Amino acid sequence: MCVNTNRFVSPKFVHIYNSSFISFIVFFVILSSVNSFKEFSANFPKSDDVSKKTLSMVERNMVVLDQLKTILPMETIPIQVTKLTIPSGSQFLVIQVHAHNFNLTISYNQTLIPHYHVNGTNIGLVVPLQKGLLPNLIYVSNFNISRNVSALFAAVAYGINDPIPGGCNMVFPIETSPFLGISYDKAVVRVDVQPASPGANSWETCDFSSVKLEIYHSYFPERDYTASTYFNEIRKMLTVDRIRKNGVKVNEPLEGATMRRVFGAYTGTGAVYGIIAVYEEDGIRYESAYVPSGTYACSAVLWADSCQVLTTTFAKVVCAVLFFMGLFMCLFGHIFFRSQIFMHSFLSGALVSVILLYPFLNIGLYPASLCFGIALAVICVFLWQMCALPFFHVILISLNVGFLLASIVFYAGLGDVDLMESDINYWIAFGVIILFAPSILVYLSHKACIVASGILGAYAVIVPIDHYIGSNLKFIILNTIKRATVPEFKSAVVSPPFQYKDLTLTLVWLTLSAVGISMQLFLQRTSPPFPPPPRNICDMCTSCCSSSSRRRLDERTPLLVDARIPQRTPPDGYDDVFEPALRPSAPPSHLLVISP
Repeated sequence: MCVNTNRFVSPKFVHIYNSSFISFIVFFVILSSVNSFKEFSANFPKSDDVSKKTLSMVERNMVVLDQLKTILPMETIPIQVTKLTIPSGSQFLVIQVHAHNFNLTISYNQTLIPHYHVNGTNIGLVVPLQKGLLPNLIYVSNFNISRNVSALFAAVAYGINDPIPGGCNMVFPIETSPFLGISYDKAVVRVDVQPASPGANSWETCDFSSVKLEIYHSYFPERDYTASTYFNEIRKMLTVDRIRKNGVKVNEPLEGATMRRVFGAYTGTGAVYGIIAVYEEDGIRYESAYVPSGTYACSAVLWADSCQVLTTTFAKVVCAVLFFMGLFMCLFGHIFFRSQIFMHSFLSGALVSVILLYPFLNIGLYPASLCFGIALAVICVFLWQMCALPFFHVILISLNVGFLLASIVFYAGLGDVDLMESDINYWIAFGVIILFAPSILVYLSHKACIVASGILGAYAVIVPIDHYIGSNLKFIILNTIKRATVPEFKSAVVSPPFQYKDLTLTLVWLTLSAVGISMQLFLQRTSPPFPPPPRNICDMCTSCCSSSSRRRLDERTPLLVDARIPQRTPPDGYDDVFEPALRPSAPPSHLLVISP
C-alpha cells in the first residue's frame, strides 16, 4: 500500500526546509573555496621566504670561482668574477687566494693602501655586491723576487641574511677580515679569528651579536709537501658543507681568549683549519665559512732544518742507538738482567731530566739529559751489585710501563676532555694511570719484567722508524713532555693524526712485543726468576766484623744448617775438650756415639 507523505507536511514547512538546504549548500561551497585558497596560498611560498631560504641554503655552498694560477715574480693580476657565475640574490662574495709555501698580497686597489691589503699564504677579502653591477676587481701581487708562486683562486657567494666572516674585526689590519691568523712553534699551533657580524637584514650589532663560531680541522697526508695535495686539502674546507664533511669539530676553550684556539703541533704533518659562523633568526640557521688556512707547523722550503723532529747529527745518532737498544731489550732483556737494569734506568733518568732541565737549558738539553740518564743507570746497576734487591727494579720498570700507558690514554683522546685542561685534574689522572700498572705487575715480579721489557723495547724500536717514515707515534711521549714543560699546551687540542703509517707501525709494535715476550718466557722457562747477585753488601759488612772461620752464606747454604751437621758425643770417661778429629789421640770414629 502506497502512502503519500506530502499530505502530512504543511507547505510552509516545505518552503523553510528548501531554503535551509540551499543555504547550507551555498555555505559549504564558500567554506570549501576558502580552505582551498588557504591550501593554495600555503603551498605557494611568499617572495620573502623564497629569498631567505634560497640565500641561506644554496648560496653558502656556491663556489663561483675555483682556479689554479702561477704568478710570476713582481707580477700583479686582477681577479674578476663574472656576473653569470654569481647566483641571483647574492649579497657578498668571499674572494680568497691560497699560496703554497710563499706569501702573496691581496688588495682592494692596484696600488697598496694601508688597511686595504693583506699579505700571507691563506688570505681573502669580502666583496659586497650591488644589484645589476659587477663586483669590484681584486688584485693579487707576488712580491717574491725570482719566485714563481702557485696559487689557488676561489670565491664563495653568500646571501643577505648570512653572517659576514670577520665583520666585527678589532685586531686584524683590514676592517672586514674573513681570514685566519696562524702562528706556530715546536709545541703548538695558534689559530686566531675575528668575530663575524650578523647579516645585513639583522637588527643585531657587533656589540650585541649572537653569532657563534664552530672550529674544525683536518690533516694532510703525513710527510706530503706537494702543491697538489696542499690545494686539494684546502678545497675540502672552502664551504660550510665541505668543512662539516671533511673536518673534525673541536670544543670551545674553557679559559683564555675566545677568538684563539690552540692545537698541538705535529711537525711535518700538515693541517688545515676551517671556521663556520652560525647565526639563527626565527628558527632558521644562516651560516658562512671563513677562509681556510693550512700549515705544516714548519717551513716546507727548509724541510731538512725545520720539518723533522730530530734536526741535529747527535739526535740522529741517539735515535739509531735507541733502535738497537730497544731490539735487544725486547728480545733478550731479562736474560741479561744487569743490562736490563741499565737500559730501564737510563730511559727513566733521561726522561725525567728532560722535563726538569727544559726551563733552564735552551742549548745542550739533550746531551745533558743523556749524561743524567747514564749516571742514574750506573747508580742503579751498582746498587743491584751490592744489595741485589729485585723489588726496586720491578717497581722502576712497572712505573715505566705505567708512564707509557698513561701517555697512550691521553694521546688517544682523554687529553681532549674539557676537564683535562686543568693541571690538577690532568696530573692526578695521569698519576692514577701510572700507578695502575705497578699495582698489577708487582704481583708478577718475574713476568712483569719480561712483559715490560717486551713492550718498552718494541716501542723503542718503532720510534726511530716512526721518525724516518714520517708517522706520529713518537708524539705519544712528546705530548706528555710538552704538557709538563709548555704552559700553553694545556689548552691545546691534541686530536692526533692516525693514518695508514701509524696503523702499520702500531701493528708492528704489537707483533714485536708479543714475539719478544714469548721468546723471553721460552728462554727463561728453566732459569730462576732473578739471577744471583755477585756480591751482597750485607755479607760484605758481616765478613768484616766476624771471624774468618765463619762460613759465608749464599744461595747454596741450607736453611737448617744444624740439621745437616751431626753432633758427635765422646764415650764415657773421655775428657778431651778438643774436637776429636783434630787430635791425634782421639778415639776411632766407631767408638764415638753419634746423636741426631
